[in-house]
Amino acid sequence: MKKAKISVTPDQMSVTLRAVGMETSGAASLNEVREELSKIGVVFGIDLSAVEAWLVSDANEDLVIAKGNYAKNGRDGFVKFLVDVSAKPQFVPDTPDGSKGVDYRKAMRVSLVEPDQKIAEIALPTQGDMGTNVMGGTMASLPGNAVRVNMGDGVEQRGNDIYAKTAGTPNFRDSVVSVRKIYEVAGNVSFETGNINFPGTVVIKGDVIDDFEINAQEHVIVQGLVSAGKITAGGYIQCLGGIFGKGKAELRAGGFIEARFCDAATLCSDADITITKDILNSKVFSLGIVKCGGSIIGGEVMALKGAEAAEIGTEMGTKTIVSIRKHYRQEKAKEMVADLLLEANAINERCKRWIQLPQLTPDDLELLDKDIKQIGNIIQKKKSMDLQIDKFERMLGEQKGATIRAHKMLWADVVLGAPYCKYAPVEKTSGPVHATEDVSHGSMQIHKG
Repeated sequence: MKKAKISVTPDQMSVTLRAVGMETSGAASLNEVREELSKIGVVFGIDLSAVEAWLVSDANEDLVIAKGNYAKNGRDGFVKFLVDVSAKPQFVPDTPDGSKGVDYRKAMRVSLVEPDQKIAEIALPTQGDMGTNVMGGTMASLPGNAVRVNMGDGVEQRGNDIYAKTAGTPNFRDSVVSVRKIYEVAGNVSFETGNINFPGTVVIKGDVIDDFEINAQEHVIVQGLVSAGKITAGGYIQCLGGIFGKGKAELRAGGFIEARFCDAATLCSDADITITKDILNSKVFSLGIVKCGGSIIGGEVMALKGAEAAEIGTEMGTKTIVSIRKHYRQEKAKEMVADLLLEANAINERCKRWIQLPQLTPDDLELLDKDIKQIGNIIQKKKSMDLQIDKFERMLGEQKGATIRAHKMLWADVVLGAPYCKYAPVEKTSGPVHATEDVSHGSMQIHKG
């Protein structure tokens, strides 16, 4: 049996029993402990369940018999993002387990949002909870701080929610939430980024390596080299490092295309195509003007409004075709019509054979039914193609002043073409020289100067 002295901490947040000798004054029973607590004014957080056992034990450790509640400061406000705002490609495998059959060119994807999509919620700060000491006194809590967040481009705040106003990549930097219409890649388009499909403008600081693709609704700017990849843009494409296509690169733009050089690639533009140096063994199709600062050697150039280069062809006689007043989509439509006619002729030949038969088998009847339906499809497709060809033909009629220009040299064995004529010079001609189509005579006219 021992006596206990009751002690209150200076902050009045705790009360303890401390063992003292029997000859010293102190509480010796549970009731005496209660009386002493009441006498000194302890009213909160009292727990006397272990007092009796402690008094009869040999324990010398202090026993806590009352505790206050410390004040809890309020939680700071924060932004809860509902989408990834790192603006970095994330691995999203097509297969559930992310193992077999993963195409790593397609598995790396950047987070994209659509207009009117909620991208974040702003959590308000809380006031916190008041504290109470063992004497019943209260302690104030500090409220949390509001989160510092500003609305940048492409977003708007509605109440405590943040919505995208435009499609793009969500971003949070320096307390600013935004949706960016420009997606920047610091390095190469490779397995680290995967293929890129973006509703704005894409800027590549490095190269586009083999077999990777970029699809942008606006523009594409590549500061490095474009290798055997594919780029599609609703706007313009700039390849500051040039194009080394290896026969596989394809660039298609609704606006202009600009590149340092173009080697073994296919370019299609609804506007001008400008190549600073040479165009080598490429297919270049433009609805504007093709401008080449160096030589056009090998391949084919088809430009609606004209083409020009320092040199066309080469002394080695590499086959080079340059055509003006031609619409590459019209040429494609003509090829499709030709394919449709071949298909119709094949059906016609089968019908001739069936006419000669005295009786058709069930299998023959089934094939005949399919052919009849296919003829209907062919007729509809041809009508559609014919309308497009007529539309393009009207556009060609507006470009009668289109010209092919060779500023330094027009080599022999090149082919200069227009819708109704071709010209193949048999000897080289020093520039400046230009060729125009004489529509009335169906010939190409060559002019010096």
